[in-house]
Amino acid sequence: MASQRSTFLLLSLATIGIFNLPVYFLTQKEITKFSFYSIILNQVGLIYDNVVVGIGKYIFHHKTTFSLLNKGRFVFHSLTMPLIAFPLLEIATKFGTNSFLSMDYAIFSFLSRNVQTFITCFVIFELIHWTVQVDATKDLKVIDLRQSTTNQKSNLGGTIASSLASHVNPVRFILPTVLIIIFQIMLGVLLLSTTAGRILLGSGLLNLISPGLFLPELQLLAEHIFVGSIWYCLAIL
Repeated sequence: MASQRSTFLLLSLATIGIFNLPVYFLTQKEITKFSFYSIILNQVGLIYDNVVVGIGKYIFHHKTTFSLLNKGRFVFHSLTMPLIAFPLLEIATKFGTNSFLSMDYAIFSFLSRNVQTFITCFVIFELIHWTVQVDATKDLKVIDLRQSTTNQKSNLGGTIASSLASHVNPVRFILPTVLIIIFQIMLGVLLLSTTAGRILLGSGLLNLISPGLFLPELQLLAEHIFVGSIWYCLAIL
Protein backbone atom coordinates (compact mmCIF):
# COMPACT_ATOMS: atom_id res chain seq x y z
CA MET A 1 0.00 0.00 0.00
CA ALA A 2 2.81 2.45 0.89
CA SER A 3 4.53 1.57 -2.36
CA GLN A 4 1.41 2.32 -4.40
CA ARG A 5 0.77 5.56 -2.50
CA SER A 6 4.34 6.77 -3.10
CA THR A 7 4.19 5.93 -6.80
CA PHE A 8 0.86 7.75 -7.14
CA LEU A 9 2.24 10.85 -5.36
CA LEU A 10 5.42 11.00 -7.42
CA LEU A 11 3.72 10.42 -10.77
CA SER A 12 0.99 12.93 -9.83
CA LEU A 13 3.64 15.59 -9.15
CA ALA A 14 5.35 14.70 -12.43
CA THR A 15 2.01 15.07 -14.25
CA ILE A 16 1.44 18.48 -12.68
CA GLY A 17 4.93 19.45 -13.82
CA ILE A 18 4.18 18.28 -17.36
CA PHE A 19 0.98 20.34 -17.47
CA ASN A 20 2.96 23.37 -16.26
CA LEU A 21 5.29 23.26 -19.28
CA PRO A 22 2.79 24.49 -21.92
CA VAL A 23 1.72 27.26 -19.53
CA TYR A 24 5.35 28.37 -19.29
CA PHE A 25 5.69 28.30 -23.08
CA LEU A 26 2.55 30.44 -23.49
CA THR A 27 4.18 33.18 -21.40
CA GLN A 28 7.62 32.84 -22.98
CA LYS A 29 7.58 36.37 -24.44
CA GLU A 30 7.38 37.85 -20.94
CA ILE A 31 10.74 36.37 -19.92
CA THR A 32 14.26 36.61 -21.34
CA LYS A 33 15.58 33.47 -23.05
CA PHE A 34 18.16 32.67 -20.36
CA SER A 35 15.57 32.87 -17.59
CA PHE A 36 12.93 31.03 -19.59
CA TYR A 37 15.12 28.04 -20.44
CA SER A 38 16.46 27.95 -16.87
CA ILE A 39 12.89 27.58 -15.59
CA ILE A 40 12.05 24.96 -18.25
CA LEU A 41 15.17 22.91 -17.45
CA ASN A 42 14.38 23.00 -13.73
CA GLN A 43 10.81 21.88 -14.35
CA VAL A 44 11.97 19.06 -16.65
CA GLY A 45 14.53 18.07 -14.01
CA LEU A 46 11.81 17.80 -11.34
CA ILE A 47 9.61 15.75 -13.66
CA TYR A 48 12.52 13.43 -14.43
CA ASP A 49 13.37 13.04 -10.74
CA ASN A 50 9.77 12.28 -9.74
CA VAL A 51 9.33 9.72 -12.54
CA VAL A 52 12.63 7.90 -11.90
CA VAL A 53 11.95 7.54 -8.16
CA GLY A 54 8.32 6.66 -8.84
CA ILE A 55 9.16 3.78 -11.21
CA GLY A 56 12.33 2.70 -9.39
CA LYS A 57 10.82 -0.48 -7.97
CA TYR A 58 9.70 -1.57 -11.43
CA ILE A 59 13.12 -1.21 -13.05
CA PHE A 60 15.42 -2.18 -10.17
CA HIS A 61 16.01 -5.64 -11.63
CA HIS A 62 17.62 -3.88 -14.62
CA LYS A 63 20.61 -2.84 -12.53
CA THR A 64 22.44 -0.85 -15.20
CA THR A 65 19.34 1.04 -16.31
CA PHE A 66 18.37 1.76 -12.71
CA SER A 67 21.85 3.08 -11.87
CA LEU A 68 22.14 5.26 -14.96
CA LEU A 69 18.68 6.76 -14.57
CA ASN A 70 19.41 7.61 -10.93
CA LYS A 71 22.76 9.12 -11.89
CA GLY A 72 20.80 11.28 -14.30
CA ARG A 73 18.96 12.78 -11.34
CA PHE A 74 22.24 14.13 -9.97
CA VAL A 75 23.40 15.30 -13.40
CA PHE A 76 20.11 17.16 -13.91
CA HIS A 77 20.39 18.73 -10.47
CA SER A 78 23.96 19.95 -11.06
CA LEU A 79 22.82 21.52 -14.34
CA THR A 80 19.52 23.09 -13.38
CA MET A 81 19.76 24.42 -9.83
CA PRO A 82 22.54 27.02 -10.36
CA LEU A 83 20.74 28.26 -13.48
CA ILE A 84 17.85 29.49 -11.31
CA ALA A 85 20.11 32.45 -10.54
CA PHE A 86 19.28 33.80 -14.03
CA PRO A 87 15.53 34.34 -13.45
CA LEU A 88 16.22 35.53 -9.89
CA LEU A 89 18.56 38.20 -11.24
CA GLU A 90 15.91 39.17 -13.78
CA ILE A 91 13.37 39.52 -10.97
CA ALA A 92 15.82 41.76 -9.11
CA THR A 93 16.13 43.95 -12.23
CA LYS A 94 12.37 44.00 -12.84
CA PHE A 95 11.37 44.97 -9.30
CA GLY A 96 14.61 46.64 -8.15
CA THR A 97 13.10 50.12 -8.02
CA ASN A 98 10.84 48.90 -5.20
CA SER A 99 13.69 47.47 -3.16
CA PHE A 100 14.42 48.54 0.41
CA LEU A 101 17.95 49.30 -0.78
CA SER A 102 18.44 51.59 -3.76
CA MET A 103 20.06 49.83 -6.72
CA ASP A 104 22.12 51.69 -9.30
CA TYR A 105 20.91 50.11 -12.54
CA ALA A 106 24.26 50.41 -14.38
CA ILE A 107 26.24 48.86 -11.51
CA PHE A 108 23.66 46.14 -10.97
CA SER A 109 23.62 45.27 -14.69
CA PHE A 110 27.42 45.03 -14.72
CA LEU A 111 27.44 42.76 -11.67
CA SER A 112 24.58 40.71 -13.08
CA ARG A 113 26.43 40.01 -16.34
CA ASN A 114 29.55 38.91 -14.48
CA VAL A 115 27.56 36.69 -12.13
CA GLN A 116 25.83 35.08 -15.11
CA THR A 117 29.19 34.39 -16.75
CA PHE A 118 30.51 32.81 -13.56
CA ILE A 119 27.39 30.67 -13.15
CA THR A 120 27.60 29.46 -16.75
CA CYS A 121 31.22 28.39 -16.26
CA PHE A 122 30.37 26.76 -12.94
CA VAL A 123 27.47 24.80 -14.45
CA ILE A 124 29.66 23.50 -17.28
CA PHE A 125 32.35 22.45 -14.79
CA GLU A 126 29.86 20.70 -12.49
CA LEU A 127 28.06 19.04 -15.38
CA ILE A 128 31.34 17.50 -16.54
CA HIS A 129 32.12 16.37 -13.00
CA TRP A 130 28.79 14.64 -12.35
CA THR A 131 28.61 13.18 -15.85
CA VAL A 132 32.18 11.94 -16.28
CA GLN A 133 33.76 11.54 -12.85
CA VAL A 134 30.84 10.14 -10.84
CA ASP A 135 30.39 6.39 -11.25
CA ALA A 136 26.75 5.27 -11.14
CA THR A 137 27.61 2.00 -9.37
CA LYS A 138 30.47 3.00 -7.07
CA ASP A 139 29.58 6.56 -6.03
CA LEU A 140 25.85 6.05 -5.48
CA LYS A 141 24.20 3.81 -2.89
CA VAL A 142 20.74 2.28 -3.07
CA ILE A 143 18.10 3.34 -0.52
CA ASP A 144 15.59 0.48 -0.56
CA LEU A 145 12.35 1.35 1.23
CA ARG A 146 10.06 -0.81 -0.90
CA GLN A 147 8.87 -2.78 2.13
CA SER A 148 8.77 0.20 4.46
CA THR A 149 5.62 2.08 5.39
CA THR A 150 7.58 4.97 6.91
CA ASN A 151 9.79 7.61 5.36
CA GLN A 152 13.53 7.81 5.92
CA LYS A 153 14.72 11.41 6.04
CA SER A 154 14.09 12.75 2.51
CA ASN A 155 13.20 9.35 1.05
CA LEU A 156 9.60 8.21 0.63
CA GLY A 157 8.54 4.92 2.16
CA GLY A 158 7.68 2.37 -0.52
CA THR A 159 10.31 3.62 -2.99
CA ILE A 160 13.78 2.61 -4.06
CA ALA A 161 16.27 5.17 -5.33
CA SER A 162 19.94 6.09 -5.21
CA SER A 163 21.70 8.52 -2.91
CA LEU A 164 25.31 9.63 -2.64
CA ALA A 165 27.62 6.97 -1.23
CA SER A 166 29.30 7.65 2.12
CA HIS A 167 32.70 8.38 0.55
CA VAL A 168 31.25 11.13 -1.69
CA ASN A 169 31.30 14.60 -0.15
CA PRO A 170 27.66 15.79 -0.18
CA VAL A 171 28.64 19.46 0.26
CA ARG A 172 29.46 19.79 -3.42
CA PHE A 173 25.97 18.60 -4.30
CA ILE A 174 24.02 20.47 -1.62
CA LEU A 175 25.86 23.81 -1.43
CA PRO A 176 24.68 25.30 -4.78
CA THR A 177 21.07 24.58 -3.81
CA VAL A 178 21.47 26.18 -0.39
CA LEU A 179 23.12 29.29 -1.88
CA ILE A 180 20.37 29.70 -4.48
CA ILE A 181 17.65 29.40 -1.83
CA ILE A 182 19.43 31.89 0.45
CA PHE A 183 19.76 34.27 -2.50
CA GLN A 184 16.03 33.92 -3.16
CA ILE A 185 15.20 34.62 0.49
CA MET A 186 17.47 37.69 0.56
CA LEU A 187 15.88 38.94 -2.65
CA GLY A 188 12.46 38.35 -1.14
CA VAL A 189 13.39 40.42 1.92
CA LEU A 190 14.73 43.27 -0.24
CA LEU A 191 11.54 43.25 -2.33
CA LEU A 192 9.20 42.62 0.60
CA SER A 193 7.08 45.66 -0.26
CA THR A 194 6.09 43.95 -3.53
CA THR A 195 3.96 40.87 -4.16
CA ALA A 196 6.93 39.26 -5.93
CA GLY A 197 9.09 39.75 -2.85
CA ARG A 198 6.57 38.13 -0.54
CA ILE A 199 6.13 35.17 -2.92
CA LEU A 200 9.90 34.67 -3.20
CA LEU A 201 10.36 34.91 0.55
CA GLY A 202 7.61 32.39 1.28
CA SER A 203 8.79 29.94 -1.38
CA GLY A 204 12.42 30.28 -0.30
CA LEU A 205 11.66 29.70 3.38
CA LEU A 206 9.52 26.68 2.52
CA ASN A 207 12.36 25.10 0.52
CA LEU A 208 14.91 25.94 3.20
CA ILE A 209 12.86 24.44 6.04
CA SER A 210 11.19 21.44 4.38
CA PRO A 211 14.32 19.18 4.12
CA GLY A 212 14.90 19.54 7.86
CA LEU A 213 11.35 18.43 8.68
CA PHE A 214 12.00 15.00 7.13
CA LEU A 215 8.67 15.16 5.33
CA PRO A 216 9.58 14.13 1.77
CA GLU A 217 6.00 14.73 0.56
CA LEU A 218 6.29 18.40 1.59
CA GLN A 219 9.81 18.67 0.18
CA LEU A 220 8.71 17.28 -3.20
CA LEU A 221 5.79 19.71 -3.36
CA ALA A 222 8.00 22.62 -2.24
CA GLU A 223 10.38 21.99 -5.16
CA HIS A 224 7.56 22.45 -7.67
CA ILE A 225 6.32 25.53 -5.81
CA PHE A 226 9.89 26.89 -5.95
CA VAL A 227 10.03 26.79 -9.77
CA GLY A 228 6.42 27.90 -10.19
CA SER A 229 6.83 30.90 -7.90
CA ILE A 230 9.81 32.21 -9.87
CA TRP A 231 7.90 31.81 -13.14
CA TYR A 232 4.88 33.58 -11.64
CA CYS A 233 6.94 36.56 -10.51
CA LEU A 234 8.43 37.01 -13.99
CA ALA A 235 5.56 36.13 -16.30
CA ILE A 236 2.45 37.23 -14.39
CA LEU A 237 3.30 40.07 -12.00
